[in-house]
Amino acid sequence: MAQPKISIIIPVYNGEVYLEDCVKSILGQNFRDFEILLVDDGSTDSTWNICRRLAAADSRIKPIHKQNGGVSSARNAGIEAASGAMLLFVDGDDELKENGLEALIEAQQRTGADIVAAWYDMGASIPYPEAGDVVWKGTQALQKSLEDHPLTYSVWAKLYTREIIGDTRFQEGIRVNEDSLFVFRLLCKQPCFAGINRVVYFYRPNAASASRAAFSEKYFDITKVADVKQQLILQQYPQLEAAARNMKLKAELSLLNNLSSCPGKKYRAQEKALLCSLQEEKAYYVSATRKDDILFFLMTHHLYYPFKVLNCLRTRLNK
Repeated sequence: MAQPKISIIIPVYNGEVYLEDCVKSILGQNFRDFEILLVDDGSTDSTWNICRRLAAADSRIKPIHKQNGGVSSARNAGIEAASGAMLLFVDGDDELKENGLEALIEAQQRTGADIVAAWYDMGASIPYPEAGDVVWKGTQALQKSLEDHPLTYSVWAKLYTREIIGDTRFQEGIRVNEDSLFVFRLLCKQPCFAGINRVVYFYRPNAASASRAAFSEKYFDITKVADVKQQLILQQYPQLEAAARNMKLKAELSLLNNLSSCPGKKYRAQEKALLCSLQEEKAYYVSATRKDDILFFLMTHHLYYPFKVLNCLRTRLNK
């Protein structure tokens, strides 16, 4: 059998509700030279039966069953099993837009890029900071990531060559922003990075996302990931230290925003440490989104605790 051009890796855990829609969106693409690796991460619902049924109906679908180890473990299993020259990651409750694969592969062929990134639909307005397509080389994409550019956020809506992934894998044990760290490690390799002004991916927000769920201690991984990124910069690209500090500051803003939904004083020591760090590092802040600008103003002007009171009240009323 000829080598498929694209290996599409779908990690799924208890995904019986949306998995078939996800796979259907891929099978309906005009570009058809692909394999689909359905990695069932130890689901306890009917996910595995759905995987096997889908595989029986189309030889391009390969089901993989493994013991539960988290999304990073499942994606790593998919990478190991993939046979394509390029890789694409899709979450099991998301979908590809019509002709999304074709748009990504055409951009890769046109630019020779190691990574092709496109936009995603989250059911709301999408920021388009670029007027058209972009190509970043050397450390340009890494710099953009440190400046919080949305094209560099997630692992999905991107096409990767096998060569740029190489032996890079998702870091297991990280529960939040694990995909951001994976992409960041790839950007440290100075790839040719192409961004296309096209929506190719539908992201379905869910109740477990960091922006929607009640506070969990797993969100402390937000700053743990930022620490790892900062150390990588200091080791490999010390000239980007200021940008790395901005990235770390944004991570602290994000964690504080999550903590603000947690009532009481349980995490008061962590909140105070984060607020102190923001004051010390505020000179490195680079504006990227209006939301961040508002949070930055509140948290560097001694308004965090009034913000927290209002946020906790809003959370309680919305229950």
